[in-house]
Parts: sequence; structure tokens; C-alpha cells
Amino acid sequence: MLVLAGNVALEDMGFKTAGFAFGRPDEWEPEEVYWGAESVWLGTNLRYSGERDLAKPMGATTMGLIYVNPEGPEGKPDPLAAAQDIRDTFGRMAMNDVETAALIIGGHTFGKTHGNGDADLIGPEPEASPLEQVGLGWTNPNGTGIGNDTVTSGLEVIWTHTPTKWDNSFLEILYGNEWELTTSPAGAYQWKPKDNGWANTAPMAQGDGKTHPSMLTTDLTMRMDRCLLVSKCEHARHWAASPCGEAVPVLSSGCWCRVDASSPAALTTGVVADSCVAPRPCPPRWVAAGLLPVPVPVSPVCGVSPRRARLIAALRSRSICRPQCSHT
Repeated sequence: MLVLAGNVALEDMGFKTAGFAFGRPDEWEPEEVYWGAESVWLGTNLRYSGERDLAKPMGATTMGLIYVNPEGPEGKPDPLAAAQDIRDTFGRMAMNDVETAALIIGGHTFGKTHGNGDADLIGPEPEASPLEQVGLGWTNPNGTGIGNDTVTSGLEVIWTHTPTKWDNSFLEILYGNEWELTTSPAGAYQWKPKDNGWANTAPMAQGDGKTHPSMLTTDLTMRMDRCLLVSKCEHARHWAASPCGEAVPVLSSGCWCRVDASSPAALTTGVVADSCVAPRPCPPRWVAAGLLPVPVPVSPVCGVSPRRARLIAALRSRSICRPQCSHT
């Protein structure tokens, strides 16, 4: 139901979804899932070897996080260093660089992160909470504890001035500003526009207050890494300049459909989850031809192995529900 609520929210904000799946047939019980060998939140010391080789079958770079650390590897705000973590994690979800960028853009066009308060005051997790709070956890004594005072990730980022509407403002703001490092009220590393850019344009979660847009370290990776989505890249310029944003939502909705519908087995079999609900059956192959202004060659730095290419092709052919773009 959480996934359904998210899907409905996307549609309500003007995003054209490609299909829907009621979650994946994963094991959901914590004791049935291998989260990693670390015994502390945000630990990484037991999942890497060598220079930075992520152990299989891990996908997340950090204990307790879903994908990568948004502050940067090991919490260090280095956008370029974050590129490899992003590529490793999303590559294990069978996504190439362009698809990864589209998924990030789609997700960060909406909403915000929450870190407007002292993170040290947050209570323990549900299992470690006192008896009267078992099953709840993470109590927040900052102000009201909700709304503008919410503290979860510790990052306090509102990406755009229209966080409840699908548009191209994420790319416009990302590429239209120079950025300087700052910290959230909770002490997490994040970035704000230099020279007080876009001041008082982004709405607060509650009330009439305004603030400036912000970015995560991993957002700036798309500006700085020449493979993931650099500003000089032809398709990035096309996306940012597109008046109806036709390429990004089509790619983003396809990736969202895949994240919802693909079971772990799909990485090797290409079989879509039985829970997939789409306007029509998934096509023989979801092709992005025509969405990018020019063919994007795969450089040796950005290249994928033949085995990974086969997995990506299999996943695309089975579990991507072809969306439609409406030019209005």
C-alpha cells in the first residue's frame, strides 16, 4: 500500500506513470534479509574490500540506507567520489548511467528531505525504544516533532520551488546555479546556491514560510561526473531545455515501473513480477530511440560488461511497461 500511495501521489502531481506493481516478491521480514554484516547504523567497514569493491550481493553502500549515502561516500561531501557508488548501486539494479540519472531526476523533482532540528535528540529505533513506544520509535522532541520540525535523514533539502508538481525545475536549478557547501540544522552536509540564489522561493512543508532550494552531494554528481550526466553532455542539455520535458518523464516512469515490478530474479531471468499492473502488456522491448537528441556512445569509462548488457537487455524486454508522452 505504501508503493500504491507513492504511485498515486506521482500521478496527482502530474507525472505520467507507466504502470504499477504492488511491490516485489522479496522477503520483508528483517530476519530473512541480508542487510550486511555491520552492527551499527551507517556502517560500511564490512561490505567493501580493496580500494572500494562492494561485496556481492550487496546493493546499498551503507548499512541502514537504501541506495547510497546522499552526503557522499563515508559522509564526505565529494560529488565526484560519489559517482562510483551511484554507478555500482544502480548498476546492480541493471540501470545504465542515463537511466540512473532519469530516476534521480524523477525522484528529486518532488518533495523534500527532513533534517530541520537536532539529530542528537531523536529517540532510538522501534526495537530499542522503551515499552510504551515499542513499534513507534525515533521520537522527535524538536518543536512539534512533525511538519517543519521533522527530522529523519538529517538532510533538510527542498530541491525545487514547485515540490508538488512535475516540471523541469530540478534540472533548471541544478544547472542554473553554482553551489556552495553548507550543513543542515541537523549537521548533515548539503549544498545551497551561491550568492543567495533563488532566495525565498521554495515553500516550507507547512505554513507560508519560504527558503532556498538545496541539493544533495549526489545531485551535484550529475553536474561533475562526465559519464553520469555532465552539463556538456548533449542529452543533458536537451533534457534541461525541453519545454514539455518529454524525455525525462518517459525514462523516469519506465525506471520507476522497473523498480516496482522487478524481482531479484529478474536480474538474471528478466521475469516481471506477477504484481505488475499496466495499461497494456509489457512490449517486446522498451526503446528510448528518439528521446535523446543524439546517440550517446558508451565510453570505456562508462562502459558495461557484455554480461551486464545482456542482463539490461533482458530486463528491458520483459519488465518495462512502455509509457506514452503527451505533448500539451
